[in-house]
Amino acid sequence: MRALVCSFACLLASCGSSPADFAGTYTINLTNGANECGVMGWTVGETSTSTIVITQREAEATVDVQGLARTYLDVVVGAHTFQGTISGDHVDATLTGRAGSEGSCAYTLMIDLSADLEGDLLTGELRWYARTNGLPECGVYNTCTNRQAFNGTRPPRGG
Repeated sequence: MRALVCSFACLLASCGSSPADFAGTYTINLTNGANECGVMGWTVGETSTSTIVITQREAEATVDVQGLARTYLDVVVGAHTFQGTISGDHVDATLTGRAGSEGSCAYTLMIDLSADLEGDLLTGELRWYARTNGLPECGVYNTCTNRQAFNGTRPPRGG
């Protein structure tokens, strides 16, 4: 019986898809979506380019934003590094920014990254929002989300 249980557990463990190799330096092109949150300076359709470095330890990923975008994130959000997980060819990661308050509204600035990898092409979305304490004083920040679509490449892998 014990051998049967161990065999079944091993079979289940092999059914999950192992994480793809996301590690590398990517040049990313971003396009702003709708400005639901009324962020000053956010222009719908505006594009920008950035560099990110993804490091990976098994199914754990760290996405480190580089260059001017790093400085922007540090000043505006309070952080520039996403932490997340990889499942197969998909990565989900979150950047937790600074906490703040306005009156009785308490919030933390957040950005979620969701992306898929096909070869050396990374395609996905950033979702900017404020995690609030839910009080009515937080207004639109209780429900609004700004999004950026992105795609980018890393240098081709040797084969």
